[in-house]
Amino acid sequence: SGKVRLPLTADATSPTLQFGDGDSGIYQRTDNELTMAMGGAVKYYFQAEKLSLSGKASVMNETSSSTNPVFVATYDDDDTGLGSAGLNISSLIAGGTNMLNVTTTGVGIGTTAPISPLHVTGANKTIASDLYTVNVLSKDSQAANYGGSIGLGGNYATGGGPTGFGSISGRKDNS
Repeated sequence: SGKVRLPLTADATSPTLQFGDGDSGIYQRTDNELTMAMGGAVKYYFQAEKLSLSGKASVMNETSSSTNPVFVATYDDDDTGLGSAGLNISSLIAGGTNMLNVTTTGVGIGTTAPISPLHVTGANKTIASDLYTVNVLSKDSQAANYGGSIGLGGNYATGGGPTGFGSISGRKDNS
């Protein structure tokens, strides 16, 4: 009564609603999912909770948060991707855990409100555990006078470029 019901027997090479030469169109692959095929290959899945790009990235139909991504890079990994901890805060989420936040102030790791261009906050680590809040490591080969370092500096004079004022280094004494 006023409805058109189409058969469920369809696939990517012969979709239920066909366009052009017949290998592009829309069909129902499983219950509550519409699938769009182009050139005989699946390109998009439309589901109640998400739009997926041929089993790759997905856009979730959910409220974004600092631990709930709405843009996910892998079809079957719905808790890893890009979300938002609030207005003007983009959040990178891994396994449902907020890992990194980008704001107009800077990048926050362990904080959603960075107060400098790079703001890292983490639990206190003991020196004996060889775990640190931030690691700066060298990829150089094993040799004397190699190791991680952090440079500190700024503009020394008007119109001049950045100048190094000092550094913190951890270097190996011998080879």
